[in-house]
Amino acid sequence: MSSSRKRCSHEFKLETIRRVRETGQSQARVAKELGISANTLSRWMRESRSDKAEVFPGTGRQTSQAA
Repeated sequence: MSSSRKRCSHEFKLETIRRVRETGQSQARVAKELGISANTLSRWMRESRSDKAEVFPGTGRQTSQAA
């Protein structure tokens, strides 16, 4: 069984978070409409509230130099 993990762009994540915050829709509803899991959206929301300089900086696994 292969693992086909869906990758979402930085812009998609930010737009999804904005949609939840500005429309007042529940995270579960927005996640379902966009075809992502509610847990994933919850994690994105949590990460967007962190004190990091840039939210969602990479595209996945870091190279040994980037780490």
